[in-house]
Amino acid sequence: MMTERTDIVQDDNVIPSFVKRNNNLNKILISIAIVIFFFLISIASFLFYNKSLATKTVTPTSGTRMLHSRNQKQSQLWTHVSLTQSGANQSEPLFSYKMQSANGIAALQTLYNNSSGSPSRGLFCTGIPTGTCWWESANELNTIITYMEQAHSKTYIHDIGRTFSYAANEELHSTGPFLDRYYDDDGWWAMTWINAYQLTGNIAYLHMAENIFTYIRTYGWSTACGGGVWQFAGLGQKNQLPTKDAIVNALYIALAARLYQETHNQIYLQGDAGALATMSWFLHSGYITSQGRQRYLVNGSLSSATCQPVTGYKQSNVQGMIIGALVNIYQITKNQAYLNLAQNIADAVLIDRNNSNPPLVDRNGVLTEACTHAPDCNQSPAKSYLQYKGIFMRNLYCLNNVARAAKYSAFLTQNASWLIKTYPADNNPVFYGFSWDSYSVQSPNQATQGSALDLLNALIGGSDAMCQG
Repeated sequence: MMTERTDIVQDDNVIPSFVKRNNNLNKILISIAIVIFFFLISIASFLFYNKSLATKTVTPTSGTRMLHSRNQKQSQLWTHVSLTQSGANQSEPLFSYKMQSANGIAALQTLYNNSSGSPSRGLFCTGIPTGTCWWESANELNTIITYMEQAHSKTYIHDIGRTFSYAANEELHSTGPFLDRYYDDDGWWAMTWINAYQLTGNIAYLHMAENIFTYIRTYGWSTACGGGVWQFAGLGQKNQLPTKDAIVNALYIALAARLYQETHNQIYLQGDAGALATMSWFLHSGYITSQGRQRYLVNGSLSSATCQPVTGYKQSNVQGMIIGALVNIYQITKNQAYLNLAQNIADAVLIDRNNSNPPLVDRNGVLTEACTHAPDCNQSPAKSYLQYKGIFMRNLYCLNNVARAAKYSAFLTQNASWLIKTYPADNNPVFYGFSWDSYSVQSPNQATQGSALDLLNALIGGSDAMCQG
């Protein structure tokens, strides 16, 4: 039985009270500090980067060029890629974000499997798609959709139809089209199909998203711990009981809100399992740290036994996804408290250099992840971390489309500056590693590529369609 957290409940029983305590003064002081910090670092990075560019001779070409690896382990991915497939406009500045993203998308496309008869056709992997390959492919396709939306391009439009046609039941433990035992996996696919619908207008994609949501609500949502969605069905891989993780519930809320924005069907918004009630449950369940140095950072899950938050290291994807869900609810309700809370969580991430162990932002002001300190980020289960930072960045972009705060623009720009400096493209497609400000010893893969491209896509700024219905 869950103990109600009356200490952080507002009179309206929707928003935790710590959101408004000294909120205005704290936001002003934090905003000033963040903007000054990133402004100074951005100037230093800009001067250093342009000095290094001045020493290079770059010869653009529309033919095929060989990408060179700094690490022998990357030789299988650093391969011939044609610029004519990138969709990049050669008349643009050499180092524009649109050009950088176009080149990176072209590299990601080389990892897309369109081989007839392959068990993972339509995904960004080879072999039988299990584990991270399945849900990451949803995110990578979403990255390509976002690029086309932002850049006003249709270069990779056929990927959407191919994946929809060939990949629906390819997961080893499939329980239906784009469904498996993990409800967060299902949520990623549903969000991707909503964005595909917005780009193409194909109603089949919206219907798929609705079907996936209905599946999650029917089988994943429960009254245990007061509400919310289980992370998975049945027992886990090590016979562990399911938990109510923050990521699956943030996804569920955002998905319900996006479907309401698209359809105006009240079933997605109202009722015990609707977006509003589930958000209220989330905010009163202890996921969000209410005091101390980690105030406003979001915990990862609730204990199955006690329904209390499981504290520990904080994940960037969790922070980002609840920010996105709060923005969606704000767009629907116009309740400023939701937007305030989204900003408080984002601000807590931006200043988290010493508050968490490990912190979410490193000494260069660049987003990082707990996986940085793992022996090998390519080893399961740490491999999931490779995708997380991009999820935070695309949701920070959506927040900034509403908040219009210089500190968020500065953070996005600062991270992109380090990414481009660390992995110089020289007008070629390039594969990005996990770390954005130090060259990764791990080989890049579809997750590290998609994550970095979520950051670059956010700086193209051509559309906010992926942020709302």
